[in-house]
Amino acid sequence: MNRIKYVLSAACFLLIGGFQYAFAQEVCPIIPRPAQVKKLNEQFNLNANTPVIPRAEVLKPIAHYLIQEVLKTRGLPLSLQQTTTKIPGIELKLSSKKMPSGYVLDISAKGVVITAGDEAGAFYGAVSLLQIVRQSKSVLGILKLPGWNVADKPLYEWRGIMLDESRHFFCVEKVKSVLDWMAFYKLNRFHWHLTDEPAWRIEIKKIPQTSISRWDWRLPQ
Repeated sequence: MNRIKYVLSAACFLLIGGFQYAFAQEVCPIIPRPAQVKKLNEQFNLNANTPVIPRAEVLKPIAHYLIQEVLKTRGLPLSLQQTTTKIPGIELKLSSKKMPSGYVLDISAKGVVITAGDEAGAFYGAVSLLQIVRQSKSVLGILKLPGWNVADKPLYEWRGIMLDESRHFFCVEKVKSVLDWMAFYKLNRFHWHLTDEPAWRIEIKKIPQTSISRWDWRLPQ
């Protein structure tokens, strides 16, 4: 009887685990959830030979950022290419259509294409691709990126976070880490709360009064 219970329990565990895995494959891993998303029944093989091709000079910094993050998070050394190659790659390009901060991300067996209305949109498209890359399965050094067709733009213009250091200081590396995670989740406003009523702790040579008094100081009305 105990053996039957064990077998049934194991079967249920495998069934639930398989269902969760299948469900996870169908849910787009992009945060925030895109405005429009469609799952494709294909995948793109991302490997060390995959080129990253920016179609405009202003997109080169975004291409370098993409290459850097893929290397840091998944260990794949992608390369920057200026021209189209026969090897399927990651293409970044600007659209003539007006879509402020918007982008379209296509992942198929033929390659990855990020089409954006401006630099901000291209960056958000690259970040969405990075979120998918982080969740993709690796097989013998090749990342299997599931096929997606994504069209997205920010729902809110102001997407911010506040870091309050008026009473508790953070090191430089921690602040940089907060900024990196802001970029990863497409936040675009950083409120750095450096001081409150107790005191101002940073010397500003143009405003020497800030460091003269150890008590509260305010700009004259």
